[in-house]
Amino acid sequence: MALFVGLAQGEESVKNILKHARQVLWTTGRAGLAPSLIQHITCPYREGPDIICARSDTDSPAYLIRRPGSDPKYKTLPTTKDVEDTLATPECDTPPYDRTSRNSFRNKLEGFEIPNDTRHLNKSMHNLVHSYLSGTMSLLTTAANDPLFMVHHSFIDKLFEDWYQNHTSAKYPDSDDMNKSQREQELMAPFFHLRTNDYCWGKDTKDLGYRYREHSLHQP
Repeated sequence: MALFVGLAQGEESVKNILKHARQVLWTTGRAGLAPSLIQHITCPYREGPDIICARSDTDSPAYLIRRPGSDPKYKTLPTTKDVEDTLATPECDTPPYDRTSRNSFRNKLEGFEIPNDTRHLNKSMHNLVHSYLSGTMSLLTTAANDPLFMVHHSFIDKLFEDWYQNHTSAKYPDSDDMNKSQREQELMAPFFHLRTNDYCWGKDTKDLGYRYREHSLHQP
């Protein structure tokens, strides 16, 4: 899973994340947790007091926002075929190791490599689910407030596990062309205890202390 965290966020600097975060006012009407919890859980980056999580003076209750399928650009969820095509991709990642990579399992699973079909999607897989829900889950700065975030990312992790079990000869991608933070011997910050990016490579979920129930994909 570290691979996807590292590659997904490696393209954006902390400053870019902060710039985006300033555009979102953390109010109890917008987020899914009480303000004190929001500050504790979802505000790891700070440049000054309350730069990201401005306290709200309103006494209105805390609501999650979900408007599934309401955005005309993201009216559908990934299909069984999308999942199967992603899992069939042989290479973990390909140059230039970013959102423009082609025939890359990592990039397909993230949702930057979009299927060329009649749906004319703007996003796919992981990214499409976030945008389809059209609300709290659709913003980088609020997504983790929605309990569906954990369900969604657990499934993404399971797909990585399924792919890895069927591609045991795959290697962690490492190249001078990669962002330095993504190289295999770089540390996965800000996660503690500090481990290198390739720490989990060669381990299955059982080695890491958990496992997923076996199931098969529904065939329409």
